[in-house]
Amino acid sequence: MSKPRLGKGLATLTAPPPAVLSTSEAAEADETGAAAAKEYRRYERAILDFEAEVVRRRDGLRAEHLQNMRAIFAGGEAEQATK
Repeated sequence: MSKPRLGKGLATLTAPPPAVLSTSEAAEADETGAAAAKEYRRYERAILDFEAEVVRRRDGLRAEHLQNMRAIFAGGEAEQATK
């Protein structure tokens, strides 16, 4: 005797039913919630973009500093070689 396969059918039976908006107030609240969620995602994206820009600038300044230090040390080594 084979076992019955439980798949999509069982998941469909156990999933909660979709929400039904019964009043205009509920529909307006749903639209407001959707707008708030969209604004929140936009705000989070702006924060992440700002943080990425800060990291990019910091890395650029660090690379510039290291390049300047290499030039300074190379100049010092050249001085030592001429003495």
